[in-house]
Amino acid sequence: MVLPSATLGRAIFPIVYVLTAVSFLSDLSFGLSSPTAGQLEFQDRELAMFMHFSMCTFAPNGGCEQDTACRSNPPSLFNPSGLNTTQWMQTAVDLGAKQICLTAHHTGGFALWNTNVTDYGIKESPWMGGKGDIVKEFTDSCREFGISPCLYFINDWDCWESNDTAPVYVQKQLDMLTELLTKYGTIDRLWFDFYGAGCTPAWCPAGSFPDGWAKVVAHVRKTSPSTLMLPGPDGCENPSESGDGIYPVINYINDTHPDTLGYDADRHQWWDFTTINVIHFGKTDEVVPPGTLQQMFLTLLGLSCSIASTVNVNFVLFSTLLFAVFSRCLYV
Repeated sequence: MVLPSATLGRAIFPIVYVLTAVSFLSDLSFGLSSPTAGQLEFQDRELAMFMHFSMCTFAPNGGCEQDTACRSNPPSLFNPSGLNTTQWMQTAVDLGAKQICLTAHHTGGFALWNTNVTDYGIKESPWMGGKGDIVKEFTDSCREFGISPCLYFINDWDCWESNDTAPVYVQKQLDMLTELLTKYGTIDRLWFDFYGAGCTPAWCPAGSFPDGWAKVVAHVRKTSPSTLMLPGPDGCENPSESGDGIYPVINYINDTHPDTLGYDADRHQWWDFTTINVIHFGKTDEVVPPGTLQQMFLTLLGLSCSIASTVNVNFVLFSTLLFAVFSRCLYV
């Protein structure tokens, strides 16, 4: 039987269309984005808690490191009187959070672990006679409760070490990361704030960053291959803290990709989320009403947002109301 030409055309057209589409896609200069196993695990956790506990907690008049002159807060200020990481974990469980990010090394450079690299940390504080280790207590409690441990670590803003030469400064950052990644079991995630950025004189010595980022990434990959760096080479954060998400969401790699987030977008494929900070830690007068949070959540849901609750340790009872929503673009 011979098919009429119209019928034959209708039968052939879908085949030609598919073959043309496949040929077109194969010629494209960008690849299709797909998440890694670690990125999928991060996304599936859905809710995390950001634990801002550092010298900021004890500095007078709310004088956090980035708000005061570098080296202005002596280690003697750091002296917790009722530290209870078990309570932190129970709060996370009650909230439904599956991961906690602790500020192990914030902008002032104060180390929340017993480090041999810098002279600005718990070892120099009066807490537990200088023999305490908050990172150890934190990671031990995480594993007891089945919570994923994440450590915030800022490489390119360490006020305490900013007078070092660039090679010495970068090596100290690497050595501190070695301690964190080898003394406390597997750290699921490192939060590299200001990833990809360079220095100002008060942050770190000229010549240390952004050049030092390649060394940092290679060092983490070698020391702890399963650790996700996000923000970092595994994903970026929206630097806005206004409570807005990113739209449209982009899932491609292309040399002409606009670098709107301050990262080298042409090096990566993107799997997008969004970063949003709804309130500043410790300022309980700025708690966002539950109704507003609910509306933010519903608005951001379509942007693949994951949520992190920002908790000031001194106000941990308010944790269910202290929110920061984070969206991420995951590099693959």
